[in-house]
Amino acid sequence: MKKEDNVDNIELIAFFSIIDRQHYIYLNHMLKDYNTSAGEFPILMEIYHKGKLTQHELVDTFYLTPGAVARTLRRLEDKNIIHREIDKNNRRQNFVTLTSDGAEIVKHILNLDTQWEKEVCESLNENEIHKLKKILDQILKNSYKIKNRIIEENKK
Repeated sequence: MKKEDNVDNIELIAFFSIIDRQHYIYLNHMLKDYNTSAGEFPILMEIYHKGKLTQHELVDTFYLTPGAVARTLRRLEDKNIIHREIDKNNRRQNFVTLTSDGAEIVKHILNLDTQWEKEVCESLNENEIHKLKKILDQILKNSYKIKNRIIEENKK
C-alpha cells in the first residue's frame, strides 16, 4: 500500500487480505526451523485450544474438504506434531491430538504471534487496540451472520 493512498478508497477486505498475507510470510520465515508452516497454523491452533478433535470437526471448522484436512494431518503426523487415533466406537473416525513436540511448537507459535501483534500495533495505544478488537469482533459476527444466511438460502 502506498502512503498517498486514501484509506477510504481501499476495500475493507483488502486490508484483511494484505495483513493476513504479511502474517503468513512472517510465520513461514519464523517457523523454518520448526518443521511446520503457516498453512498448518490454523489446524494446530484449533487442536491446541480444543484438545482432542475428530478430522470431521476440522473439516467443519475450516470449511475444507476431507481430503485437504487428511493431507495436512498426514504431514503433521509424519513430522510427529500430531497423533491420530481411531475412535473405538466408530472405526471410520479419527481423533487428533498434539504430541509433546506439537505442543512445544504451538507454544512457540503463540509467542511468535504475540511478538507479531506487538510489532504491527506498535503505533497504537492500549485503548486503540481494544477499540480495534471490538470493531473487528463486530465485523466477524456480521460475517458469520452472512455466511449462515447463505447456508440457509442454499438449503431451500
